[in-house]
Amino acid sequence: MSDTVLTQLDAGVLSVTFNRPEKKNAFTHAMYEAATAALLDADRRDDVRVVLLSGAGGAFTAGNDIGDFVEHPPAGEDSAVFRYLRALAGMAKPVLAAVEGAA
Repeated sequence: MSDTVLTQLDAGVLSVTFNRPEKKNAFTHAMYEAATAALLDADRRDDVRVVLLSGAGGAFTAGNDIGDFVEHPPAGEDSAVFRYLRALAGMAKPVLAAVEGAA
C-alpha cells in the first residue's frame, strides 16, 4: 500500500486510514489509487467482513488536494477518482466511516 493510505486487518475489520494529516488528509491521485486498491482487495478477501474508513490526525478528509488535482485532472470515467467512487459504490461488504474533524 502507500504511506498516505494505511491498512490494517483486525478481527475481520479492515481499517483504511487516510494518512496525510499535515494536509488534513486531502486526497491526491496516488491516494485515490491506493484507496481503490484497498477497497477492491477487501471485497475479494474472505477474511475481511467490513471496511472502516478513517483519517489520521483529527481530520477525516478535506477532499481533493487542489494542487494535485490540477496536475492530475479527471480525464474521463477511467480516472483515479471515478475508479475510487465506483469501487466504493460497488462494495458488497459494509463500509463504515469514522468521521472526525474536517470532512
